[in-house]
Amino acid sequence: MGTTSPSPRVPVWEWIHALLLAASLAWTTLCLGGYRPETMTVTVWLNGLLLASVLLSVALQGGPAIHPAGWLLLPFFAYAAANAAWLTPVGWLGWHDWLLWAQAGVVFWVVLNGVQLPGPRSFLLAVLAVLAVVAVTLAVYQRFLDPEWLMLGRRQVLQFLGRSSGPFGIPNSLAALLLLVFPATLAVGLGRGVSIGWRALALGLTGTFGFGLFLTISRGAWLGLALALIVWPLVSGWRSLARRLAVSTGILVAVVVTVATIYAVAPGPRLRLDQLVEFSGERTRPIMWRIGWSIFREHPITGGGAGSYNVLLE
Repeated sequence: MGTTSPSPRVPVWEWIHALLLAASLAWTTLCLGGYRPETMTVTVWLNGLLLASVLLSVALQGGPAIHPAGWLLLPFFAYAAANAAWLTPVGWLGWHDWLLWAQAGVVFWVVLNGVQLPGPRSFLLAVLAVLAVVAVTLAVYQRFLDPEWLMLGRRQVLQFLGRSSGPFGIPNSLAALLLLVFPATLAVGLGRGVSIGWRALALGLTGTFGFGLFLTISRGAWLGLALALIVWPLVSGWRSLARRLAVSTGILVAVVVTVATIYAVAPGPRLRLDQLVEFSGERTRPIMWRIGWSIFREHPITGGGAGSYNVLLE
């Protein structure tokens, strides 16, 4: 008796998954991060179609074995649903939070299990790179031509003037996007066995994303990237320990020189860094942390319920 081979994977399904995910990413990124109700509705439908396409492909062709990491979020989603059903002080706020978490889980699960072929994966990476380039272009427009400009006909609030947010409403959101793509292009640009053309493109993109990150004047993003770059050689496992320490020290020196140069020549970052020293880190976030700590003290076991922070902040 011959053995039955598993059903071959059909590339068209992975391309469908990749296209739906790319549409969701582009729509959300270019619509102020998807926060407005009218744009959020479209995002929900796109992510719902994405999940439906994955389930349909599994039903028709079997599908690959589920990666164990794909199950790790299920207990959290179950707890979050119970939280929104029985603990939240405002029902719609609780389920709104749960819907956002669920969509994040869908995207994570689909990329982990439903987009595994090289072609669709490369396509998604290219989409992310293009979106990041567009975001930096919009950030440049904000910084040098119209500081109050925002997507969808909105105008920037006073507290963020002088800091670029690109297609988002908040500069930190643009910084978060750039932090995702900056290490990837840098790794390609410095990697072995990369052709001159691809290396030049990757390093050019890295410089573009770095400039966009500079325009956000996001201190947390700068600090996070600096720490990641300094630690990276120490944990990468290549070469000897002495060589890794030397590279890490070199990066530390480069970071210090870069920060000193920015502080000397750029008034906006200088003001932000001065405020960092003046307020011993941050003025507003400790207030937010105290709100969270207050909720924890009142409800140490179950928490106050999804949306309880919003209510207390009000």
